[in-house]
Amino acid sequence: MTPDAEVAMHETTQLVDSAIQTPAVLDSDFLHVILHNELPSAIQARQIPGLVQEREKQVRDLRLHIDRLRALEVKEKQAALELHALRCASASPVRRLPSELLVEVFACCQSNDDSYMSSMTVSHVCYRWRAVAFGAARLWTRLTVTRTYARTYDLHLPQIVAWFARASPLPVDIHINSKVAREYGTPAPAYPLFATSSAPQLSAQVRKLVLHPMCHQDVEEALYIPGASFPQLTHLEVHEPDVNLGEAVIVISLFGDACHCPKLRTVVLGDLTGLTSQAMPRGFPLPWYQLEILSIDGFVAYDAVCTVFLSCSRLLKAQLSGEDFGDNVVGLDLSKYAGTVFSSLEDLDLELSMFPSNITNLAHYPALTKFRLSSADSDWSCEDHHAELLALVGHMPMLTDLTLVAFNLSRSTHEEVGSGEDSITSILAHLPTLHTLRLEYCYVHISLFTRLRVQASQPVILPHLETLELSATQFVGTIPEGTACGVEELYGAVKSRATSAGQVERMRRLRVGLPFGNIERRKGEPYASLSEKLRSLGPEVRVRIYK
Repeated sequence: MTPDAEVAMHETTQLVDSAIQTPAVLDSDFLHVILHNELPSAIQARQIPGLVQEREKQVRDLRLHIDRLRALEVKEKQAALELHALRCASASPVRRLPSELLVEVFACCQSNDDSYMSSMTVSHVCYRWRAVAFGAARLWTRLTVTRTYARTYDLHLPQIVAWFARASPLPVDIHINSKVAREYGTPAPAYPLFATSSAPQLSAQVRKLVLHPMCHQDVEEALYIPGASFPQLTHLEVHEPDVNLGEAVIVISLFGDACHCPKLRTVVLGDLTGLTSQAMPRGFPLPWYQLEILSIDGFVAYDAVCTVFLSCSRLLKAQLSGEDFGDNVVGLDLSKYAGTVFSSLEDLDLELSMFPSNITNLAHYPALTKFRLSSADSDWSCEDHHAELLALVGHMPMLTDLTLVAFNLSRSTHEEVGSGEDSITSILAHLPTLHTLRLEYCYVHISLFTRLRVQASQPVILPHLETLELSATQFVGTIPEGTACGVEELYGAVKSRATSAGQVERMRRLRVGLPFGNIERRKGEPYASLSEKLRSLGPEVRVRIYK
């Protein structure tokens, strides 16, 4: 037993032994007079002062007794804590861990998002854990900052600087979120976070920068800083939050005064439409030519994204989704981009409302293996853009994975089924290296599958095709008999490729998604018979029919 515990037990014994004096008991007549507000007798009146003194002494003794008990309760809790520490905590394995191993444990317990709470939680446990956490730079490499415009300065700036100091010399991934919008012309906070005059070491330490701005001032304060330098910045994201401030958009233009970020390789510009109520005439001051990954969403023709894309000749992956590539803007001269070679681009995803007609002959993609072309508005007609598509695939000699979304791939109208050659087949004939073909929300003519069939009388197209996926793709025509005929041709094409003896690469996977022709439900005899027909292709071909 510890000395404190022995003292507490001794004091408790003394307190129990010291009896509190009990005052005289009032008789029933006296109680009746007191409780019923009656006039006491002369004898009772003489007894009252003595009884009051006795009760006052009793209250004082009881209160003193209660105070002693409370003090003993505090000592008891302290003694119990010491007892626990002696029995458990001191012998706990976690206390024996060296600081280096404890840091590894803290790192494993960190959350995968950009939150800072996991680092703060372990630093609040005890003095040792706080010292270990503060000394581990890797625990402080992610930070989320929420800025408001209720004041002209930010009270959290010293804490932000301290956070960067704990992370030093490691780079920091920082997410800056503007919580409240401010109108154009409203005074900005007294500091730009990365201004060289306030904290020059901050911008030099940033590796990933994510901005959720409400207006273009937020972008300007982060990037348009005289002498700003981000020597370790590799990833930049700018996103628009869920508010609509107007229809104007940010101009994405190229100019020479790009901020210093020699390691920048990834840029994500999300939902540019409505990002600001006023245009940014200077655009984003970025060294586009050195990017490897580019993602832009929500742009319109005014942004002239085609000039940005054609300037990123070192890209490995690009995803561009918007209304118009801007290649038809009046006064825009694209001749200087003629002959652009994307020697490293492997994955390209274009989702546009307007077909990019004017850039199909400008660039070459010798390393491109995966290409997705999608119409974001009405269906594109393969016949209308046949020449552009031929030119485009002609510049992709290594393409192995092609996805077409919302295309009408037949010369025939939706209402009638003709026997003419489907225009898509002449385009596919220029893709001998293709392994995977995906058609999503497309209209196809049954002659496509006739041409895919291995026949001695005709040259084989797509000799290396292994995967065919038809998602919400329908045959041209409105009658069930047309769908049945199309499924029969599809079955024949896949069967001939699955069992071919060396003429072509064997087809391995077939995925068909509803609606398929007139079949929009999984129930009924038509669906059952046609799906059974396709499933019979196994086990040579892995067939999946899904909704």
